Amino acid sequence: MLCGDICCNFQHINDSPLVFPWEKRTLLELGKRYDRKLVFKPYLGYEIDNNIYAVVFYRWIINGKCPFLSEKGICTIHGKKPYSCKMFPLIIGIDDNTLRVSGACPWITRYLEKIRNSDPSKVFRNEYKIAVKVFVIIKIIEEFAKSNGWKRIIFTSKELERKNIIFVDIDSILNNIEKTIDYDDER
Repeated sequence: MLCGDICCNFQHINDSPLVFPWEKRTLLELGKRYDRKLVFKPYLGYEIDNNIYAVVFYRWIINGKCPFLSEKGICTIHGKKPYSCKMFPLIIGIDDNTLRVSGACPWITRYLEKIRNSDPSKVFRNEYKIAVKVFVIIKIIEEFAKSNGWKRIIFTSKELERKNIIFVDIDSILNNIEKTIDYDDER
């Protein structure tokens, strides 16, 4: 809807978007260009060794309005925004690999009865394509991690505060993982 509502305003840290490492780097570059200070924390990854972790997702910490949302409620980085933004109101359940629809979206609440039993791939064509791409990327990473005996972990403050930890972005291990599924997702 390009309304700049709930998908662009974050009242709680747990509502902030999850981004892949390559998306984090793009956002940091855009932050420099637009003079925005951005904060990211490792969220989900794999323990490779006692003190080495491969980061799959970072939590992009946004307190309030997205720093790239204009005063008119328009995304100023629309073509470069992360997958979590591109696929909203669809949400991937990281804990159980399910596809969910956000009940917080005003459009969803307005049309819930109309779309309740609809196929999400028909109602949310573009968003669904992005969600499928994210699922495939996650699956490739999970299979690679499993084959190497890595332990999946959601980072807590305890892990993040430990000394001598080395965080490695997953795409430095799996080169060009984001290019595994090729279709036009420039929306």
